[in-house]
Amino acid sequence: MAKEHFQQEYLSPNANRTVTINGFGKLVARRRVAEVACSVVGHHYLKGAKGARPNLKDGAECRKGNVTLGKDPSLKTLAWYAAVAEFDNTPKVPDGAPKPPKETVLCVCGGNYSLAGQGNIFTPGADLDAYLKDQKPSDPGRCYSRAGLTPRRVKGGGDGDPYVWGRSCDGWRHFDCLGLVDFALWKFRSSEDLNTRSVAQWATSAEGSKRMAADDPPLDGDLVAVGTHHIGMIYLKGEKAFVVQAKQTSEGVNAVDAYNPGSWTGGRWRLPDSIFLDDDAAAGVAMPDTSITPIGMLYAK
Repeated sequence: MAKEHFQQEYLSPNANRTVTINGFGKLVARRRVAEVACSVVGHHYLKGAKGARPNLKDGAECRKGNVTLGKDPSLKTLAWYAAVAEFDNTPKVPDGAPKPPKETVLCVCGGNYSLAGQGNIFTPGADLDAYLKDQKPSDPGRCYSRAGLTPRRVKGGGDGDPYVWGRSCDGWRHFDCLGLVDFALWKFRSSEDLNTRSVAQWATSAEGSKRMAADDPPLDGDLVAVGTHHIGMIYLKGEKAFVVQAKQTSEGVNAVDAYNPGSWTGGRWRLPDSIFLDDDAAAGVAMPDTSITPIGMLYAK
């Protein structure tokens, strides 16, 4: 089947749901997985999170909760109306080796600070210190906020732990790169295969995925990796392939990058049919709620 015909037909109401491309089927499920990933563009990056909104347990099945709103106004561990999550940083050891003590890191969301406007990055010192001291804690709906932004010290976002003004995290879903994949796949997976995987496990033939050649046309839901530390997902727009990914806390989930095979050193991987629901079942699955639903903890001036 020509790719153009596939693009036109498998999304139509009367689609032939037995269509396969290069031996792979479950095309409706694959497309809907990509739609879920794209539906959370603009939501926040937080290491260790898999789609939950703060203080709600509505993330991917494998980790529904663990995201909360921090309210620590000290300059040392600042996180004011910023999402925080614990990330398991315990070193991995070979099977049979003694297990090291569990090591966790508290990560703090940057609230998409690079998109939040001018003057949103502070250096630790007089500017931020003076601003916080000038606030009125007796008015919690207004303190520690400026034009709808709140201060926080980014932790675990890959940006060097800066102090920033970021968007309040109240009501926004939070993801890291792997969490975005888990959230997108969550409701479209076969009940026989619900276990989460690491980046290295997704991007390997040992888990049933197939590494695709550069000249093989991408499909919605293909996974792309950089080494074993970052992962994204392909979505198709007409004849062009793009990548939706949760890359860094300064900008959250984005889908602006055209797919460039040379940038994804870990390859492009196609998940096996066995991981997905049949297309008829996938077509009937309700999309997750990706609206912004604050729980009323911040009414910024």
